[in-house]
Amino acid sequence: MALLAHYDENTGEILGFYSRDIHGDDIPFPAVEIAAEQWRECLENPGRRRISPEGDVVSCELPPLPLNELVERKRAELSEAWSREITETGMPTGLGFNVDFDILDQQIWLEGVAVLGADVTDVEVWDIGNRPHVVSREEYVRIQGDQKEYYARMLQRKWALRKEVLAAETAAEIEAIQW
Repeated sequence: MALLAHYDENTGEILGFYSRDIHGDDIPFPAVEIAAEQWRECLENPGRRRISPEGDVVSCELPPLPLNELVERKRAELSEAWSREITETGMPTGLGFNVDFDILDQQIWLEGVAVLGADVTDVEVWDIGNRPHVVSREEYVRIQGDQKEYYARMLQRKWALRKEVLAAETAAEIEAIQW
């Protein structure tokens, strides 16, 4: 099956792919026949292939994004990583399981400590995978305190990385910043 690439005559930008077997003669002009391997290469590298004036598929680099757009993309990436860290990975308890950090859960834990009777020695907590664990009253109180500290550390990390992103002067510096 012959593949054809329809392209912009002025820029060489590839606008679509066609096959005479499927489209018949209803193929826009200009179009050039390309090999299946070239077609796959174009699909795997969107926007990075053009048709040369000679009708060949050639590689091209996309123009770099403006620094302010890179900054916004990196800030969004860091926010997503932070969110995953606190909701999917969870806070290690030191007891072989992790708990998530949710403000409402944290408030409930705090109130729960206050209403626990002195006779309550064991408390059931749920891990990030929704599995119950029985812990001592002391561990319950410690986990709640650790949760606040963990959340504060994660916020500080997020803010420090945001500050690094804002101070970055090149795309390479921005790219190097990772959660």
